[in-house]
Amino acid sequence: MTLPPPPGYRHVSPYLVTQDAEAVKAFMEAVFRARVSDGPYLRPDGRIMHVAMAIGDSVILLGTPPEPEWEQTAFLHIYVEDCDAAHDAAVAAGAESEMPPSDQSHGDRAAMIRDMAGNLWWIATRMPEDDG
Repeated sequence: MTLPPPPGYRHVSPYLVTQDAEAVKAFMEAVFRARVSDGPYLRPDGRIMHVAMAIGDSVILLGTPPEPEWEQTAFLHIYVEDCDAAHDAAVAAGAESEMPPSDQSHGDRAAMIRDMAGNLWWIATRMPEDDG
């Protein structure tokens, strides 16, 4: 059984990637009255790895890239019913797998693909908590 996105999240959310997530977070707070709705979760060096910023009824996800060489400045985060099936369908449709489906520590099963135009898509399925 899969679950809907976490509270405050939507099925499709933009995800901004920047070396200075703190500055973008402060900008969003000052200009759009954004408020933190999840996180922030920090990288070992203290930079923001992930934070969800609520603006009205929407959320913009924000974080620093996993490596300094990362050049992508944004991608789409999409909750789907079956991450594995969506990943396989994307690859069959010509996308390149950047990260195969795997269980994440925050409760999602997720994968990342790059479409033929170079766009990144983070595909996730919210998984039930293991009561075991």
